[in-house]
Amino acid sequence: MANDPYTITVASCKRKSEGTWSPSQGAVFTDLLNASIALTHDEKERIVRETVSIMSACVCPEATDTVNTGLVIGYVQSGKTLSFTGLAALARDNRFRLVILLAGTTNNLVEQSYDRLKGDLDIAATREWNLFTTQQKAFQQSEVNRVDTELARWRRGSPRARTILIVSMKQHQHLNNLAKLLAKSDFSDVPTLIIDDEGDQAGMNTKAKREEESTTYARIKALRELFPTHSYILYTATPQAPLLISRIDALSPDFGRVLTPGTHYVGGQEFFVEGQDKHVKLIPSTEVPDKNEPLQEPPKSLKAALRDFFIGVAIGLLEDEFKKGRNRSMMIHPAVAKDKHFMFKRWTQQIKDNWSAILKDDTHPSHAALLGEFRNSAEGIFTTYDTSMTFDQIAPILFEAMEETAIAELNTRERNRIAPVEWAGEYSWILIGGIGLDRGFTVEGLTVSYMPRSTGVGNADNIQQRARFFGYKRRYLGLCRIYLTGANIDAFTDYVKHEESVRSSIRSHLGVCRF
Repeated sequence: MANDPYTITVASCKRKSEGTWSPSQGAVFTDLLNASIALTHDEKERIVRETVSIMSACVCPEATDTVNTGLVIGYVQSGKTLSFTGLAALARDNRFRLVILLAGTTNNLVEQSYDRLKGDLDIAATREWNLFTTQQKAFQQSEVNRVDTELARWRRGSPRARTILIVSMKQHQHLNNLAKLLAKSDFSDVPTLIIDDEGDQAGMNTKAKREEESTTYARIKALRELFPTHSYILYTATPQAPLLISRIDALSPDFGRVLTPGTHYVGGQEFFVEGQDKHVKLIPSTEVPDKNEPLQEPPKSLKAALRDFFIGVAIGLLEDEFKKGRNRSMMIHPAVAKDKHFMFKRWTQQIKDNWSAILKDDTHPSHAALLGEFRNSAEGIFTTYDTSMTFDQIAPILFEAMEETAIAELNTRERNRIAPVEWAGEYSWILIGGIGLDRGFTVEGLTVSYMPRSTGVGNADNIQQRARFFGYKRRYLGLCRIYLTGANIDAFTDYVKHEESVRSSIRSHLGVCRF
């Protein structure tokens, strides 16, 4: 355990003209880093530097009637959650009394963030935090009373005062209810940190051109007005919208920071610039669902993707990956329409069941032919994945690889909310969905992605946020395959080049207060 956090003293605020202060790294932030055993020493040092830099640009907790907005830019699946968790921990160390996280627009994203915060901050064991959520109408007047009690502890200097942490869906009804309830409390002397995860989504004012305010944007403004001293920090991997809004807009950033991904991160450069010929596979236009010419049978490219995936699952079983608490997963992202999800789930289940029956029966007339197809797929995997295994070692495990794989739809077709994925329950997963697999959702151990869909309206941020296949997967990069339409391959390639240009420009201008 690190030193007691209450021995930490906050450095005095610097002169207003400098606009910064010096945060202190205390017990809560230190314990978070120490618990992150997967990080190297250098990665922890980088996180310390970047988190302290972000916090130093936030309002000083000793200040009064001071508000600012910051923009923190990372890559898709690059560790933004750990960054804002670290920022919350550092806020606690520096006596911020309230942290609010706006955690996405879907139930599964909010619950994913809530669970991560609860685990990463070790909330149940440390009693450093008083954690609340707006999910399932769980934040009501009795919770406000607990907030007021906690603030009273702070005001009388109790060493047992906890920092209040509220996780809310970024949805107008949740925000409106939260603001109405908190409006009854006094926050005039409460330094507050508000973190907007996926800050370019939902919260932007979509009616600015009409000189009106969109509903969610207005609710965020109303919430912010409750806190005279606060920083509002937008985290995103796609910063186009926050950078292009009017300078006088409430969400226009006063400062910005660019996060550096860890050494094991794999992103657009590796997939679409350096390794496109190795990892990216084309879905022919004739195999993309079309409402005028619907597909009558599973596409050949889907079967190829499934073979690649099951080869990877079998390799993982032979390498004992499943015993290490890890996962192998495949994502099928056909479109938003739920009937397409059901169609692909049915096809995937049928293919899996058919292949399982053939592999289990050595005398089946299709047994040799199916093994031949898997052999060809394995030879392709062997060109990118460094292993001494042969297909003859993998073949006997293929049936078990399929048996080990669960198939799930991530949508609300059969229920009123997207169910969480029980990653600990199964080693191997095939997830099928649309919005449920979009921005913010982490697909654990993702190796194969299959996206037989159009680019939509072509917004760069929407396209990039579908890149759930980016992430910390250097260790198993050779197993990764991305099946895309030609239009999506071009869109991702163009975006990657544009993305690096944007980040370079932002880095070169970080010395000024505004972009």
